[in-house]
Amino acid sequence: MLLTIFRAFVFVHFKNTQTAIKKRNNTMVRCPNCGAHSVIRTSWTAINPGRRFYCCSRTCGIINWYDPPMCERAVQIIPGLLRSMNQLQERCNQLQASVDEEAVKVQRLKWILGFSWFLFVAYLMN
Repeated sequence: MLLTIFRAFVFVHFKNTQTAIKKRNNTMVRCPNCGAHSVIRTSWTAINPGRRFYCCSRTCGIINWYDPPMCERAVQIIPGLLRSMNQLQERCNQLQASVDEEAVKVQRLKWILGFSWFLFVAYLMN
């Protein structure tokens, strides 16, 4: 349910962002302090989750917002969705580590089984 809501939000947000990009002229934003080209980064703070901004490519910091402000509901929902996603990713990483450990154990048991069969066959040959 939450994933469906998040996907719908991302689709609508992406569509609105693309419309906003098409309306802008394609001039490069420069830093007003040092004149360097700007880069677009994404904010993941609780106040502006997922909102992109222009940032100086050197060390001056934020220049201006790239995206318009998000609606209040999105600001409330996105941090919870990100927490849920991070928890699921953490659990996935734990399960993958567990699977990797079990794979090592299985490999070790296969080697022991093969060696024991070798010893058994060697015993029968004597």
